[in-house]
Order: sequence, then C-alpha cells, then structure tokens
Amino acid sequence: TLTLAETFAVPANGDNYTQTLACSGADDIDLTDGELTIAPGDEDITCTFTNARISNAVSLTKAWVNGADDDAVGLFIAGGSGATDGSSTVGGTTTDAEATALAGDTVTLTEAFTQGGGNYDTSLACTDGNDDPVAVAQVDATSYEIVMPADAVECTFTNTRIEVELTLAKDWVNAVAGEAVDVTVTRGAT
Repeated sequence: TLTLAETFAVPANGDNYTQTLACSGADDIDLTDGELTIAPGDEDITCTFTNARISNAVSLTKAWVNGADDDAVGLFIAGGSGATDGSSTVGGTTTDAEATALAGDTVTLTEAFTQGGGNYDTSLACTDGNDDPVAVAQVDATSYEIVMPADAVECTFTNTRIEVELTLAKDWVNAVAGEAVDVTVTRGAT
C-alpha cells in the first residue's frame, strides 16, 4: 500500500482548490483515503492529482447613513467574470453588483456617484460565507481590492453623511442700550 499526497509550497493556497486523485492500471479505484494498494495483477499504474480552482460569487451592495435625498451611486466589480453593475439611490432602490471570481484572484470594488456626493465618509466592509471579515485594501478614493477567498463574499459600501456644526453668534458695535434681536437659522432644501 502506498500513500499518495501533494503539498502546496504555500499550504494556505491549497484551500483555493478542490482536489481529486485518479489512477489507471490499478485494481484499487477507491482513492478517497489517498492510499493505493498495488495488487499482484497490476502492471503500469498512472496516478494524477487534479486541482480545480474554486469559483464563488461576490456581491456589492450599498448602505446610506443620513443620506441626502436622491444622491445616487453606481456599483461596479472588476476582476471576476459575469459581472453585472449595480446602483443605489437614497430614498430609492438598491440593486447589488454581482460577479463570480476564482479563489486567489484580486477583485476591485468601486462606487461612483452619479448624483450628489462629496459630503460623505465612505467605508467598505466584506465578509465571507462564514461571516468572517475579508481584508480590504483601498486603491483610490472610490475603489478597493480584495483577494477572493474560497468562499462567497458579500461587500457593503457605507456612506455616512458628514455633519457640520453651525454656531451663529451676535456681536454689537456701538449699540443702543436695551436694543434686542432674535437670531434664527432656517434650513433650506439641501
């Protein structure tokens, strides 16, 4: 009995593949345990490990925190296959961007404002199929990258509108004694 095995130079890379082992020329065809039993009648035996890279879905969605009405973004995925673009509008609908990517590939996730924008803090968070975080690296102001794990990935861009504090003060110069005014602020449409 022989034990057949393969070891990746970087062991963690093995998680990106499904592995099968098949041998021809042997009576022993059950190789699920990685062991090959050579029988007296066996002659030339050829065994092959086949590694198929795992492919999974990646999706990109949008969350708004205190978003301005009708601000909108396009959502994009590059680096995978079969990508469909998404979009999101404050007070409207969100359609996720979706693609399929091979484990180990770099995938770029982008949002681009199609209306409004500029007054938001933006973050991107990704999780795999086990709800474990997936590392995210910022490429530029609107794009981030992930290395696709061997699981499906869900990513969410969150835009939090930046709040500004306004202080309105009154200062008198050469005022008449007893003079009084009311100071008010009225919010407009934006």
